[in-house]
Amino acid sequence: MKTIVHKLLIAILVPFSIASANPPAGWVPVANSTLEIKSQGSYYFSVQLDGRYYPNPVKRFSMATMTAGMHHVDLFAAGQQGHAGAQKLIYSGDIYIDANSLVTGVLDNAGRFYIKSVKSIPVYVPEPQTYYPPNTYPTCGTPPLPPKPLPMAGYSFTQLMDVIEDQWFESGRLQIAKQALNSNWFTANQVAEMMHAMSFEDTRLELAKAAYYKTVDTENYFIVNKEFWFSSSVDELSRYLSGI
Repeated sequence: MKTIVHKLLIAILVPFSIASANPPAGWVPVANSTLEIKSQGSYYFSVQLDGRYYPNPVKRFSMATMTAGMHHVDLFAAGQQGHAGAQKLIYSGDIYIDANSLVTGVLDNAGRFYIKSVKSIPVYVPEPQTYYPPNTYPTCGTPPLPPKPLPMAGYSFTQLMDVIEDQWFESGRLQIAKQALNSNWFTANQVAEMMHAMSFEDTRLELAKAAYYKTVDTENYFIVNKEFWFSSSVDELSRYLSGI
């Protein structure tokens, strides 16, 4: 009897252990997070991420489509002018990347590296729609709603912010932001980040008004109010949105 029970346990546990060690065929981990590293001072740096080396010295590094979990990061100081050559290892360690997140690390003036923030990136999935063959819409009721638009992907948004922040003048930053609004949709958090890149209150207010029409989660638009310095701007935006 013991022999029979033992054989049954082996028959049950062995396949279970094999399945646990090996994900099902076709299973792929979701890569929807972004790691961003910025230099606060004048130092340029190069990056080695999970064993892959990126030799070009930069002041801002961004890697999108990262999977959740532990990732190994090595940072090398490249001097103040960004010249490639002899480089000094200034940080080596593991960083945990949350799913659906933007993880921002900072290299400060003293050459110290730390994680500054971890922001959640909303994931929007179009709501399922009822399909009707051509000319077969129901005669009663309303036709199906169009799919909900998707906001700009994390990697594309990071590239957009790079272009905005590279502009010397406020007018150029606003122009780039408005160009992006013409052909893309954004979340309220993304609008707030674009506003943060503007230096003047009037520009932030103008962008907040223009971006409302291209925001997928307008129910969260109160988030942008944190980017204003004066309560009068909050009041003006509220009056503007009330009149829409």
